[in-house]
Amino acid sequence: MMRRKYINQIGLIALSVVLLQPISSFAQDGAPITPRAAVAKQTLREVGLWGINAQIEGQEPLPSDLWQDADGESLGLVFRKIGTDQRFMPMQTLLQRVLFSGGTAPNTDEYTALERFKLAARTGPLNSSISLLSQLPDNISDIPTSIAIADVLLMAGRIDEACNIVNQIRSADASQALGKMRATCYALNGEYSAAQLAIDTVPQTGQIDPVLQWMARAIANISAGSAVSTIVYRGEDGMQIALSRKLGLFPNREALDKTTGAALSAIVNDTSPARAAVMLRAGSMSLITSGQYNDYAKDVVVIEVIETAVPPAASDVPQVSGAIIEPPSEVKPPVIGRNIYDLLYNARSFNDWVALSGRAKSQIRQVAGLGPIENNFLANSAIINGDVAATAHFLGQTEPLPWQDLARALMEGGENNMAIQRRLEAPATPKNTRPIAVSEAVLGWSAGLRGRGLSELLNTNLPSGVMPAAGTMALLDMALVRGSKAEVALLSYLALQGLDPKTADIASVARVISALWHVGLEKEAREMALYVLMARNVELAPPPRTPPARAGNTRPAPRPAPAAPRP
Repeated sequence: MMRRKYINQIGLIALSVVLLQPISSFAQDGAPITPRAAVAKQTLREVGLWGINAQIEGQEPLPSDLWQDADGESLGLVFRKIGTDQRFMPMQTLLQRVLFSGGTAPNTDEYTALERFKLAARTGPLNSSISLLSQLPDNISDIPTSIAIADVLLMAGRIDEACNIVNQIRSADASQALGKMRATCYALNGEYSAAQLAIDTVPQTGQIDPVLQWMARAIANISAGSAVSTIVYRGEDGMQIALSRKLGLFPNREALDKTTGAALSAIVNDTSPARAAVMLRAGSMSLITSGQYNDYAKDVVVIEVIETAVPPAASDVPQVSGAIIEPPSEVKPPVIGRNIYDLLYNARSFNDWVALSGRAKSQIRQVAGLGPIENNFLANSAIINGDVAATAHFLGQTEPLPWQDLARALMEGGENNMAIQRRLEAPATPKNTRPIAVSEAVLGWSAGLRGRGLSELLNTNLPSGVMPAAGTMALLDMALVRGSKAEVALLSYLALQGLDPKTADIASVARVISALWHVGLEKEAREMALYVLMARNVELAPPPRTPPARAGNTRPAPRPAPAAPRP
């Protein structure tokens, strides 16, 4: 208990301070092959590899000084440690913007610089990854980087280009990644015996590799031209996507849950029965814009209009000579867009809700005729969308919750000196205890909102949660002192990697937000604070309860009708 309290105190203090032989048969035209000859080039900037950048649709690049004052050793470590388990959506977007923004080079070697490109190849979006990697000079001989380039080209269906790059790799050293890539290229080019030999000779560490086993079955099925063994879709990298496409496989829910980054963005336009689920997952991982999602879904979701009529009371029905004359029923205003509310309320997760809210932004504005509880819920979608007018409209038809005023202030920007004070002065309820109120105020303070009440940090024990790695947080503090935007952003991503926005330690999250704000990423800090605040408060429909199946009963339990959320 004392140790937990001590750690929390330290966090509050820091917060306040602010990868066989070369393949000979891939070249089909007999012409000399340059590894990246078919890919457009741009002149390398004087700042070297760090000056290379690529555009991401719907996102602005970060300032050209983002890499300044970064510690090279720290950058290399972070590039290698960053993975795909990131549940904070603003961190997903920020990682993309950092990796694809070029600028003045930090004091690092070429190996560290190439780590950025390899991470960008995994992160996506795919088109941006291809654009960034295509600008690497041809004299780069790093094998893992060449494999990364080949892999993103496989994702894009550019098989000849990808396999030409693999053909150029001259290495006597066997590695799993190179062996798998060669086996994939052999199979895709119809050289099945060579593919089987290559996959059989991939070095193994002694443990069973499920991906290697899957690739062996895939190559066997492709070679036989039929399903000689049971196989399901895999799409975690370009090799798996290319083999799955060759087999005509489609992703299921389990496969989608394992598909992230550039690999996920590679399949958003694939014709597939699972495309709706693919688009939703891509939207919830910041791999497509809300506009791209809406363009896909605009003919799928339409606004429903329900006309309602209220029959008159029995006493109001006149009788003439024993005959009953029925007056016209009272017509109430139509209910418009109840299906939009149901779509949002029944989202599978908070991130899905964010993606669906962005997709349905224009439809949300048309919803009318619902009750105050529904209007309050729809106001949350308007807030996360940054829709000021829709927020005012829906909140004007309901009683705003204590945290919604603070969320609105974060959305609108500015200092809003009263938002935090009003949050702290809200009456206490079981859902609005003092620690909760102060923890939400901390999010606002950390994102640059001004307001009285800082003494509450000394008088209130904040709710504790899952802590980030202490070493990562220490590196974050050091990067903040140096003022390195990119390093602070990358370490923030790494600190929150694997954590849940609802259960992560709030003081640690606030330290991350404060670091972003103080290093000059004010807009990103506010977006992060708003996201966390809403992730902890927005209530979605509970998942359907499935009762235990009785013997002989194979019929699935029906899903209950959605209930209205409780504010």
